[in-house]
Amino acid sequence: MAYQLRRPTAATSLDSVLARVRILTRRVPIWRALAALIATVLVAQTITAASRAMSDAEAAWGTGRDVWVATKTIEAGALVARGDVVRQPAPAALRPIDATTNDPTGERTRVALTEGEILRSADLGAAGTGPVAAAVAGGRHAVTISVSADIYAVGDMVGLVAILDGRVLVDDGIAVSTQPGSVTVSVDDTAISRVVGELGRGGIEVTLVGR
Repeated sequence: MAYQLRRPTAATSLDSVLARVRILTRRVPIWRALAALIATVLVAQTITAASRAMSDAEAAWGTGRDVWVATKTIEAGALVARGDVVRQPAPAALRPIDATTNDPTGERTRVALTEGEILRSADLGAAGTGPVAAAVAGGRHAVTISVSADIYAVGDMVGLVAILDGRVLVDDGIAVSTQPGSVTVSVDDTAISRVVGELGRGGIEVTLVGR
């Protein structure tokens, strides 16, 4: 006897699908499946956002490089002791162009440094120099001048004025050392000859200059 295969009716197919769904939901509740799916999507979005933020930050700030940072206030002309500085990374946007990469321990500071300040090559004097000489930058000379009032502090910008005719000889001098009755001033190489000449001719008055 020949048998003829019959195509299942639509109602039969729907019943079969519903039965499979019921079996699946009995094994894994639908709310758990939805929760897992939502959690997966949120994690993926978080990772993508974090990666994008890191890329944006790197593009804006640049990659980090180790620099030397003062851990406390360091006076001008002082020897940098171990523990006065620490090595740590700094992003390119915050790193001075001349930030020193060598350990400055044992070198003298040319200027006063504050806690958290990144050390620059210009902040350090030549190796082996004394505290006053370390404060004199390259291309400058220091000369000691008598003063009538002890009002100057290391780091002050000062002017040098000829007493005889009132000419301003220097308006960007830097006080690198002070003593009772005198101040040692760093001046540019181009000005040292006229400063020394005027000292021998009629004397010099030291003035404070605003920055």
